[in-house]
Amino acid sequence: MQRGFPGHRAGAPLGGRTPLRRGGAVRTLVAYAFKDPVGQDRLTAAVERVGRWYAPLWGVEPQLDRAAGPTRGLVVWSDPRETCRWPGWVVDGDRVVASLHVPLGYERLVGDVDLRDAALRLSDHLRAQPDDVGALTPPFVLAGVDTAADTLDLQTDLFGLGRLFELETDDLVVWSNRPVAALRFADVRADADREAWRRMAACDWSMGSASPYRGVRAVGAATRVEVGPDGVRRRSTDVLDLLVRRRREPLGEESLATTAAALVATASAVARLWPGTPTLSLSGGRDSRLVAAAFLAAGVRVRFTTYAGAAGEADTARALLARLPGPVEHAVRTPDAPRTPEGLGALSRARRWHDTTEGLRPALYLRGAAPGRLPGHRKALVCGVGGELGHTPGYPDDVEQVERLPAAARAAAFTSSLLAKITLPTGPSDAAVRAVSTQVATVLQHASARGVTDAKALDWFYADERLRRWGMTGESTGRVMPLLVPAFVEACFGLTTAQSRASALHTALIERLVPAWAGVPYFSATLRERGQPAYRRLWEDDEADLVGGLVTGGDDWTDGFEVERVRSVWRRASGGRPAARDELLLQRVVWRAAFTDHLAAVNDEPALVRPRVAPAPPRAAPGPRPLHRLATYANDVPLARRLARTALGRRIRGRLGV
Repeated sequence: MQRGFPGHRAGAPLGGRTPLRRGGAVRTLVAYAFKDPVGQDRLTAAVERVGRWYAPLWGVEPQLDRAAGPTRGLVVWSDPRETCRWPGWVVDGDRVVASLHVPLGYERLVGDVDLRDAALRLSDHLRAQPDDVGALTPPFVLAGVDTAADTLDLQTDLFGLGRLFELETDDLVVWSNRPVAALRFADVRADADREAWRRMAACDWSMGSASPYRGVRAVGAATRVEVGPDGVRRRSTDVLDLLVRRRREPLGEESLATTAAALVATASAVARLWPGTPTLSLSGGRDSRLVAAAFLAAGVRVRFTTYAGAAGEADTARALLARLPGPVEHAVRTPDAPRTPEGLGALSRARRWHDTTEGLRPALYLRGAAPGRLPGHRKALVCGVGGELGHTPGYPDDVEQVERLPAAARAAAFTSSLLAKITLPTGPSDAAVRAVSTQVATVLQHASARGVTDAKALDWFYADERLRRWGMTGESTGRVMPLLVPAFVEACFGLTTAQSRASALHTALIERLVPAWAGVPYFSATLRERGQPAYRRLWEDDEADLVGGLVTGGDDWTDGFEVERVRSVWRRASGGRPAARDELLLQRVVWRAAFTDHLAAVNDEPALVRPRVAPAPPRAAPGPRPLHRLATYANDVPLARRLARTALGRRIRGRLGV
C-alpha cells in the first residue's frame, strides 16, 4: 500500500490504523480496476494527469491519499481545511474506506461507535446487507479497497445523489465522482455524448445513466459494485420497490412520531459532526420551515437567513421567529442580480461553468457568475431538497381527473404533463423531444410495474430523474438534506394525492416539532410576484458578437436543435423582439457550444476559434404584435404548451415567427 505522488503533498505512511483526522470532504475520488497488474509508472502518470487538470480548480493544495493492490485501488484528493468530523479516509491494516459526503444515519446500522470504526463497520454491513442502504440519508458514496486481497467495493446512496460515474476501457474500469477525472485517469479522449446532449437541448439535463461525456455513465441509485477475482459485479436495490413495501399511513400517531424522531436525529447529527453554528434558510414555504423545525426541536443553535424575493416573504419568516422564546439570529437579504465579472461574457462564463461542474448543471446557470474553483463548503450547508416529494409541485392542475382515467390514458396524460413542464415548446429537434419522451415513459413504466399508477408516479419521476441528475444536488461537500431521511421519504410515498396537495405531512410534522408555529400559513407567490434579478440577455451580452457568430455560422451545437428556428429566434431577439422563452433556448445553444471548448481543454487541445458578427445597432424595441403577444403568452399556459408541440402547433408558431 502506497501513499503520495511526486508533486503532491502526502500524508503519514500507512500501516496499522491511522490516527483519525477531521475532513470528510473528499473533493475528488478515483477508484480503478485493471485487468492485469500494472506498473507504478502508469499509475503515477494517471494520477498526475488528473492532478494537472484540477490543480487550478481545487483552490488549495489537496491532501492526496492512495491505496493500491496489484490491480485495484483508490486515489482521493481532499481539502485539508475541512472541519467535518466524519473521516473521509480510514485505514485499518490492508483495508481502506473512503467516503464522499457523510452517510447520515449510520448509527441505525452500526451503533454509536467511534467514527473510524463506524466507517469500517458501515462498509462491512453494506457488503453483507446492501438493501440496508435504505436506512441511510443521501448523499454519500462509500468506497473500500483491500490491498492484500486485491478487492474493491463501492456503494451509492438511496437516490444516487452522491454522484459516481463509471468508464470502461479494454483493460481498465474507472469510477469517479467527476467524469473528467475518470477520463484523464484512463487517458481516454473526452467527447460529447450525442444522446445526452440531445436530451439536454430539450429538457436541460442528460437523464437516465447518461453523462455529457461519451462512454462515461452514471452509476445507478442504491447500487453496489464489487470487484474481485471474478471481475466486476453490480447489484442494485430497486428503490421504488423498497418504498412501496414500506408504505404506511403517514399521518398516524406512530408514523408521525417515527418521522419526527428521524428528522430530529438528523439535525442532532449535523451539530455533532460539523463544528460551528449552522445557518438555515427560512423562507415562507414548507420545506425550509420543516427543516428549521427539526433543528429547533433538536435544541441545536442555528442562524436563520431569509432571501426575500417577494413582498411578504420576510414578514412570514419574522412572524414564525417571533413565536419562539428568546432572541434568534435572523438576517433578511434581497437577492441581488447575479454578478458577472467584467469582460467575462456568455461563452466564457459557460466554459468556466463546464470546467468546474463538468456539464452537470443546467444551462440556466449561464445567467450567473461562474465559480473559478470547484464548489465546496467547510460548514454544513443545510437545505430542504426532497421536501417536494410531500407537496406536489410537479402535479398537473387536473390531477384528480387524470387519476380517474383508464390506466393507459392516465399514463399518457402523466407523460404529456411532464413533457409540457420539462421541455421547451420550440427550438429542440423532434429527435431531442422523442429522446426525452422515451426516458419519461421508461421511468413511468417502471413505476407502473411496481404498482404506482397514481400521481405518486410523478413523485417517482422527480426522485429518479430530476432529483438525481438536475443541477447541483450532491455535487459539492458539506451538503445536508434532512428531508431525504428515509423515514420522511417513506411517509411521503404513503400520502394520497389529496394529502399531498394539502401539504398535510409537512403541516403535521411542523406542528409536532414546533407547536408555536401551528396555524401560520405558508407563504406562496408566483414567479412574477417574486420577481427576477435583472441580468443582461444573451443578445445584450459582452460576447453578443460571439454568440451571434456561433448561432448563425457555427455547427458544433446543431444536433438536438431545429437550426433554422434557433437562428430565427436569434435574429428576432437581437432585433429587439424577443419572445418569452427565447433566452432559455439560446442559453442551451451557448451551453452546448461552450462544451466543445471545454472538451478541447480536457484533451489538451487548442480551443475552437469562433467567428464574430457585427453587433446589431441599438434600436427602440417596438411594441409586440397582437399575434406575437398571444403566442408569447401561450408559452406560460400548460395546455397551450402541449398543443404547441404538435405538428400543427409547430407550423402555426413558425408562421408567427415564435
